Amino acid sequence: MLFALGLGLFIACIIAHEFGHAIVMHRYGIRLSDAGIGLPWGPYITLPKKWFAWVEKDFEVRIYLLLLGAYVNPVNEKVICALPYEKKAHVFGAGIIANFLFTIGCIALLAYISAGGDSLKFPFGPSLSLMELLFWGSALAAGLLFFARKICAYLFPIGGVIVLYLVIWFYWGMSPEQVLSNSGGVITIGQLAQKASVSVPQAIFFGGVISFALGVSNLLPIYPADGGQIVAAILERWLPPSVVAVFIRVGGAVFVFLIGLMILGDVYHVFIPL
Repeated sequence: MLFALGLGLFIACIIAHEFGHAIVMHRYGIRLSDAGIGLPWGPYITLPKKWFAWVEKDFEVRIYLLLLGAYVNPVNEKVICALPYEKKAHVFGAGIIANFLFTIGCIALLAYISAGGDSLKFPFGPSLSLMELLFWGSALAAGLLFFARKICAYLFPIGGVIVLYLVIWFYWGMSPEQVLSNSGGVITIGQLAQKASVSVPQAIFFGGVISFALGVSNLLPIYPADGGQIVAAILERWLPPSVVAVFIRVGGAVFVFLIGLMILGDVYHVFIPL
């Protein structure tokens, strides 16, 4: 039951990510054609269209076997391309904002369950009462929503470069076995969920951490990650299309490599569990 809660929160944070994209697209008048949970490779099941008739008449949602991401597609991508840079960055970065909001929600729920009105002690941080936590959490959530467009357009590209540096620094000098042991996808996340979900608070904490990690990883300036699409939008403003095309092709190759690394990490953890 607790494992199902942890895994359910993981799937929920993926849905929240795409829901963030969908809300901002709708805000800018962009019609949606379809969405999917998982990488769009291999077999899938299609959920009944009538469940999503409130979005678009022919809108459909697919669930793929490889639960390493999700997507939402517009009817016409040229509509996004025609947007001013800030709005375009907002569309691309909205999923990351949604993940951070999801994490804040998990922390608030965790505080309510764990603290019972008393103070909650954070690792490497101060003790906060439930009311203080709700105040600062609400203030942070309001700030993320109010300044979302500016954050996506100007802070996320810088954050992406920092995240890329930290990832390279973390993996630099590791042996191939160490790289595999620190990588993984669906199976690894399932093992983490099983290991972390020994109580309801820990399962909620796991969901918040995974949502935050999903948001941060999408900051990477690697196309087609959200951060990579924001960087591509920046390059389109200043550089010729041929340079942008190279950035997209290189990013796509790196992205495929990272997916392969996650799959190899899963295979590794089948034989050597976490």
